[in-house]
Amino acid sequence: MSSHPIPAAAPSLDLAFSAARWCSFRFGSGSVVIDPTSGRYLYLDTVASRLLQFLAACETGEAAFVQFARELRVDVPVAAALARKLEAELAHCVADVAPPPDTAAGNGPVRPPAGGAALDAVLEVGERPVRVRCFDPPIARSFDGMAAPARAPNREPAATLDLFAGKDGYQVAGDGRVLQATVDPFVARWALVRALAAASYADRRLVAVLHAAAVAAGNAAIVLAGAGGSGKTTLAAGLVRNGLSFLADDAVPLTAAGEVLPVRLAMSIKAGGWPIVGALFPALSGQPVHRLGRGQCRYLWPVAAADPGPSAAPLAVAVVVFPRYCRGATTVVAPLSPVELLAGLGATGTLPTGQPEAFASLLRWAERVPAFRLVFGDLDGAIAAVRRLI
Repeated sequence: MSSHPIPAAAPSLDLAFSAARWCSFRFGSGSVVIDPTSGRYLYLDTVASRLLQFLAACETGEAAFVQFARELRVDVPVAAALARKLEAELAHCVADVAPPPDTAAGNGPVRPPAGGAALDAVLEVGERPVRVRCFDPPIARSFDGMAAPARAPNREPAATLDLFAGKDGYQVAGDGRVLQATVDPFVARWALVRALAAASYADRRLVAVLHAAAVAAGNAAIVLAGAGGSGKTTLAAGLVRNGLSFLADDAVPLTAAGEVLPVRLAMSIKAGGWPIVGALFPALSGQPVHRLGRGQCRYLWPVAAADPGPSAAPLAVAVVVFPRYCRGATTVVAPLSPVELLAGLGATGTLPTGQPEAFASLLRWAERVPAFRLVFGDLDGAIAAVRRLI
């Protein structure tokens, strides 16, 4: 599966497609475009994909619009309007993840603020120890409980991650290079978790860090993907109590071979899940409450305190499930197409590594791995449904 650069449009059309920024891959009946800088991607339908094909084949944007308009039997201004709509979708796709201009590649490294960090710890969540420094006290307090199982004070770090606030919002940097910039503290914390998971497995060929939880039944991994509040962590806790092994919560590294790796960070149980998860793990009620913004959570390490946690051995993904908790709902399982799987991962915050070769591996994995949507209102019913999918 090879990528196809998107050429620059003719200046007279006032568009800004960049051959250096975007790559396109055929997928399903349409195509997927990825911004290698940020890792953001977007699925395009047949019409938008055809427009990209004309842009790639024609010497000028104007010639592409003429041919595109002829094929669709519309006026050229209509074709140009569709192109501007596509450009706006691409711009929105990367708006919240692209580094600010003064930290773009090629400029000098960024430096965290002077003074001590609110959190400065060496963490071993995977194969490589990583030093994490957080200079924002609220995020540091929230992250500290999550990171407790991974503290490795006597280990020499192989990399350093920094999170700090500047005049334009929060920045997460790896060894002095900005990885993500955002104004949202929740996104900043998630970016730090994702960067930590990736840095801990830097010697592996990762294609993405999935915004998901993961558990294992023997040598088969079950990925539970979803945005915050979907019920994925509650379901993961239920599956662990039901005999499955805990692999990760919130950030799951995916290799080019379609395997996932464990991440030794505690489960984040939001207030709405305390009654259900607390009934499964009574120790949860004794954990401190952590607050970030208007949200609050407790952290849970769902294995014995003396247990070193999962090994770093990769496990093949048997199934991807998108759970959604709805109070009182009957348990319903529905299969998802590869396009729906890829769109679901993108909508829930999954980011590929950004390299076109790695993204091609992600697409091949999405084409072959079984995926399902799971709506549930009863945890026992959801657990039984997931077990039937293995």
